[in-house]
Amino acid sequence: MELLALVLNCGMSSDDLASTLEKLREQSKSIGSHKKRSALWDCYTKMASKANNLADGTFCFFKYSTDTSKDDTEGDVEVVELTKRQKGMVNGGGVELMGPRFKPPEDPSSKTVAYAWMDDAAQTAWDDLMHGEPCIYITPESVWVGTRHKRALCKATGSPLKTVKDVEKLVAELKPDAPLHSVSFHGNEPPAVNAYNTFLAGSFKLD
Repeated sequence: MELLALVLNCGMSSDDLASTLEKLREQSKSIGSHKKRSALWDCYTKMASKANNLADGTFCFFKYSTDTSKDDTEGDVEVVELTKRQKGMVNGGGVELMGPRFKPPEDPSSKTVAYAWMDDAAQTAWDDLMHGEPCIYITPESVWVGTRHKRALCKATGSPLKTVKDVEKLVAELKPDAPLHSVSFHGNEPPAVNAYNTFLAGSFKLD
C-alpha cells in the first residue's frame, strides 16, 4: 500500500474538519491527471465521512493509502489519534508544525488548523514527523531544534554573533534539555551537538 495523502487535524471541531476536507476535495478538481484526481476525490470524501464521527477537538492523523498495483483508484483511510504526549507538544507545548496549513472555511480566524500533504510529500511528512532526526540550527536571533516539519525554539542568541569565537562559545553552551528541547513524538529525546547536526541558518557576517 502506498500513502497517497496525509492530513493532521489539530483540534478542529468535527464540522469544521469535514468542511475543510470538502474544500480540499473541491480543489482536487483542478488536478490534470484523471487517475490522481479520482483518487483524491475518493480520499477526501472518505476522510470527511470519518471526520463526521470524530469528537470535537480531536488531534489525529488521517492516512489514505492505495494499492498502486491495481487499476482501482479507491483506497482506505486510517485514523491515528495523537498520544497525550504528541497532543501536548503541538497544542501549546512549544513545538511548531510546518507544512501546508488550512483553517476552517467558515471560520478563518479560528486557532484550530489542519495540515495536508499528498503524493510523495505525504510519506515524507509522516516519516519526518514520526521518526525524523532533528538538527540544531542557529539564526541571527535564536537557537532552534527541528526536523523538516516540526521545530522548537530553544533560546535567543542574545547579543549579535559577530565572530567565529562567538559562535563557538554559543555552541559549547548548547546541551540536551539545557536549552535544547526534544521534538520527538516518542519520548524526551533532546539532541546533543555533534559533528554534523549543528549549523548556521540565515545571514551572518563573521570576523
